Amino acid sequence: MSATEFVIPCNSEHSIKEAVISIFLVNPIVKPARFEKLISSGLSDSFQQFQKVANVQFQVQNKQGEAPSLVTNQSNDAGFVFIGFENGKQSKILQGKNEPDRTFISYHSTNYKRWADFYSDYIKYLNAIIKEDRGLFVSAISVHYVDQFKWVGEDKIDLTAVFKSQNEYFPNVFFKGDTRNYLILTEMEKNSVHFLNRIEVFIDEQKNIVISHNIVSQINIENLESLLEGTLFKDILQAEHDFSKQLLSDILVDELAAKIKLK
Repeated sequence: MSATEFVIPCNSEHSIKEAVISIFLVNPIVKPARFEKLISSGLSDSFQQFQKVANVQFQVQNKQGEAPSLVTNQSNDAGFVFIGFENGKQSKILQGKNEPDRTFISYHSTNYKRWADFYSDYIKYLNAIIKEDRGLFVSAISVHYVDQFKWVGEDKIDLTAVFKSQNEYFPNVFFKGDTRNYLILTEMEKNSVHFLNRIEVFIDEQKNIVISHNIVSQINIENLESLLEGTLFKDILQAEHDFSKQLLSDILVDELAAKIKLK
């Protein structure tokens, strides 16, 4: 019996625990709370709940001759979150957030089935947002997959039953000792698309082996509406998706890749 038999994907069809598409914006979203109206119009068939996002910042002030003091700044309109449910469970989130160092609109699915459907849904949601704000400008596009497997063997996890011992991403030391967390960040280019490629592998106390793979592509700043009308947006996301799928195939042992239908 191969040790790979002790490695069980989190889904019967694939190993994807969560899939995320994000766009990063040049400027903060103005008055995010105004998008709440979409819960009863443009997004009513997909999401059942809306939440405002609060942002709290802490800053230490040092005035001459006085003791340092902690100053709190709070914004109660720092973003929006739409939540969708299936069979009583949260299955998807569409959110736009103004954070101190970045602004983004992301779509998260915990019930991922096919790339074509996932991509199509995000385009539909972005078009609903555009109707409320045509002044959104994009600087980067990202795809993020979280794959999860569970080790059901009684012995300690054998990483060579999950990952190919010879691959271009993991050094030999990864397979030795008690690896709990491994992170690699690289820049690369595939099919004329420049990627920032982030791979993290971590193992929790329940013997879940989690592969977090995030690919970000910087683009020349472009209006979101114009971007969706052309082919660049789709081409970049398709390239990121294909690259992520190929990377998973490159690092997983063939038996496991076949189990999750990568091959």
